[in-house]
Amino acid sequence: MEASATVPRLLTGTRILFSLITVAAVIGGYLGLSRLQPEKGAIDVIYGILQLFVLGNPLFDEPRVIPWFLNAARFALPAVTAYAIFETGRIIATEQARWLKRRVTYGHTVVAGETTLANAVVSFLAKQGVNVIQVAGPVDAVSLRDAGISRADELIACADHIQDPWVNLAIALEAAEIERNGRPLKVRAQVSDAALAFTARSLGMTQATKVSVRFFNVEELAAAALAGNEGHHQDIAILGLQEFGGALLVELARSWRKRQPREPLNVTVVDEHASARLERLTATHEVIGETCAITTVDGTHLPAGNTFSRVYVCYQDEAKALNAALTASGLWPSETGGLVVRLDRLAGISRAFNGTGRLLDDMKGRLRIISVVDLASSAMVGDHGDSDEQIARAIHERYLTQQLAHQVGMGSKPAMTVWEELSEDMRDANRAQAAGIREKLDRIGCTIVVRDPSLPAFSYRDDELEQLAILEHDRWMQDKIAAGWVYAAERNDALKHHNSMVPWDKLSEVEREKDRDAVRNVPELLAEVGLQPVRLAR
Repeated sequence: MEASATVPRLLTGTRILFSLITVAAVIGGYLGLSRLQPEKGAIDVIYGILQLFVLGNPLFDEPRVIPWFLNAARFALPAVTAYAIFETGRIIATEQARWLKRRVTYGHTVVAGETTLANAVVSFLAKQGVNVIQVAGPVDAVSLRDAGISRADELIACADHIQDPWVNLAIALEAAEIERNGRPLKVRAQVSDAALAFTARSLGMTQATKVSVRFFNVEELAAAALAGNEGHHQDIAILGLQEFGGALLVELARSWRKRQPREPLNVTVVDEHASARLERLTATHEVIGETCAITTVDGTHLPAGNTFSRVYVCYQDEAKALNAALTASGLWPSETGGLVVRLDRLAGISRAFNGTGRLLDDMKGRLRIISVVDLASSAMVGDHGDSDEQIARAIHERYLTQQLAHQVGMGSKPAMTVWEELSEDMRDANRAQAAGIREKLDRIGCTIVVRDPSLPAFSYRDDELEQLAILEHDRWMQDKIAAGWVYAAERNDALKHHNSMVPWDKLSEVEREKDRDAVRNVPELLAEVGLQPVRLAR
């Protein structure tokens, strides 16, 4: 990375140098020609200077005494011409190389937009070794084709949404209409409003096709990335329960539940509308009520005498967040990095608290400033915020819970391990089951919406459970066949042999019940990501 950064600096320095030489040479040439030919007017002198650029001034064909500054100009200006020709050729060659690269690149990621987030995503992906092409300026079908979208594996649409909140959906639609060469395209489209992104996410839960669209919000992505790296702290405070604070609470609750502790996660929430916002958040995300013991403070200050292992200052108003962090000494945990402050536009101010440019006290290492843009760009490498991915994880966790209840030990077979250590084939099997949920619900006239406790509880009708269980078995069979599995009387994972790869009417009752369970669990799995099935009126 150091060498790649040195080249632009070198080119910039060279351009400045030649610019200065040009200015000095033009001045020297003007003064010299005016002295040698005082009878010439200004226009003729300027014309003579232009001739110097191409070694074409006849003045030097005759022997005469020439001022030193004119001599310097007669050699400097042709050098400037040579440099300009070289620079033009280099730029043309670079553009041609970029054009050719885009024509032959396969399996890359296209990032649409020139926003702070888009630039951060490009930088982060490049550091991870991902082949990435950025579409700057207006994003349309032409620019997407030029970026090789028909051969790309992924499109991340994060163009400027200030004027048009749905600009990234429009980009996704443009990409979907471009003919592909058989490669599936994963699209992630940024939606600025967290509530809107959450609602749109249910619409994006479709069976994988040539184009699969997922919606994300920067605040949610950043919160998920932060929670994933925080470890487990039982007594915490969250100041500000707006977009980032609410998403962080949900992610910390999920992380706490995975540990299956007997004690709850103790959370104190401080917000001017803490009670109302928490009520709405809990109504959508059951995990908060299941895992947290929450104290709400409808105001701006924590009551005195509280001790926390982590304090998260999450106000969307960045000045308010900094003020709360720096002035309320009662918030400061004793642990290093225990006071976490969310910033966006002001994230660069973190340099004032650390590094060589340190100007302010970081409270003995207690203060930690995080950037939502940096966290969100790092989360792009994973699948944070992807409903299908979260459901797939929930499917596996439910499987582990059921197997442990039947005295099946962890590590006793390949599937009995945590998600992070699960083989990619087994992860894909869970993802495929998650992706097939909408198709099952479509079959019985249902759809997926944001969870609303006021709606009647969902239940299957008499014949629906069996119908969908058969559909689930057929889906499982097709996925296995596509992955190279075949039927055998005895299961052998190493050889991809499976004894359940038979039609439903020949399947054992034990295996049928597994498919029924997969269908029964759908409402609870959707609830994991704040969604629920509802019947459409007929």
